[in-house]
Amino acid sequence: MEWTQDKKDELEKLIKTQTVQEIANHFGISYSAIATKLNRLGLSVKKAQNITWTKEEDEILKNICEFAPKEFIMEKIPNRTWSSISQRMNNKFNIKVSKRDSVYVKYDLFDTWTEKSAYILGFILADGYIQTKDKEGNNKFNLQFEQKSTDIDIIYKICAALEFRGKIFFSKNKRNVKFIIHNSHLIKEAINKGIPEENKTFCAKFPDNIPENMIRHFIRGLIDGDGWSSINKDYRNNDRYILGFCGTEALVNRVKELLPEKLDNIKISKSSNNCWRFNIEKQKAFNIAKWLYEDATIYLERKFQAYNNAKHIYDNMPRG
Repeated sequence: MEWTQDKKDELEKLIKTQTVQEIANHFGISYSAIATKLNRLGLSVKKAQNITWTKEEDEILKNICEFAPKEFIMEKIPNRTWSSISQRMNNKFNIKVSKRDSVYVKYDLFDTWTEKSAYILGFILADGYIQTKDKEGNNKFNLQFEQKSTDIDIIYKICAALEFRGKIFFSKNKRNVKFIIHNSHLIKEAINKGIPEENKTFCAKFPDNIPENMIRHFIRGLIDGDGWSSINKDYRNNDRYILGFCGTEALVNRVKELLPEKLDNIKISKSSNNCWRFNIEKQKAFNIAKWLYEDATIYLERKFQAYNNAKHIYDNMPRG
């Protein structure tokens, strides 16, 4: 395209009211071509329209740009293109964006202890998977949640708590469902809170930094992830409620110690390599479940319903 003086004059007028893409469309050329021409002529849409970064935008970007995913940042600064944001991050804050994950997620959920963060961290310790390196030793951040499709409700609840907007995957036979998060800050903070990076089957232990009022939520996540809550029949064909948990010896022992019942008669047994377990039955089990699930807003529905169905048996009985 030949840039006559008339076209250059027209271009100077258009930059006062239109975006770069609109100008490109007007002349029937690509975005990159018009951007190159503007640069060569020393013209700027932002300067012409007095579009500058505000202190408020810079403050938002300063607080989130290092770790937040692309979609999260763009939603917080909705009037900027990703190209503009990327340039600002690089030029103003010296933050590169080349390896940034794009999917929106509440990347700072684990920064503070809340019911949801405590529950999800417990669930990860019991039944999640964290990876920080690939086979070659390069950084590769993965946090994976996988469940049977019959328990898909907890996948949706965890996704909702994390505000995750990525894909949920079903196995070929539709029996399992999973999703994966790649945000490095979220994963590093889970590790800081006491979740092992890998091989937690062998080394998982109860974190020692959990606030007292968050312990029951963390344990509920553990039991929902790798425990049981059910109603079975006893030898007299009567319903009895059972609550239990399995994991490393250190983890199982600590969970038992923290439960709000006297459990001296409850034995911890080894069920397989690196797996210990305990069973609690009837009234004591129900009392503990009530402590775990009462007023809870996040839980695995199947295990909660077992507790809920046990109310007609135990709710009016005295504790002890």
